[in-house]
Amino acid sequence: MNNKTAITLAATLGTIAFNEGRSCVPVLDSKLMDIIKENCVEIGSSIKFTSAFSEAWHAANLSA
Repeated sequence: MNNKTAITLAATLGTIAFNEGRSCVPVLDSKLMDIIKENCVEIGSSIKFTSAFSEAWHAANLSA
């Protein structure tokens, strides 16, 4: 999976988490952690995925 697709998926997971009533804590989402394991090799490279998740969660919250 390329980075752009993985980031989009991370954002989708954030929206799903909100819709399911889960908290906005990216590390608690096992699917997001799988994406990070597959796509991150350098320290700090996971921030783009956790940010996408969090931003999507908060956007869904604001729209509700």
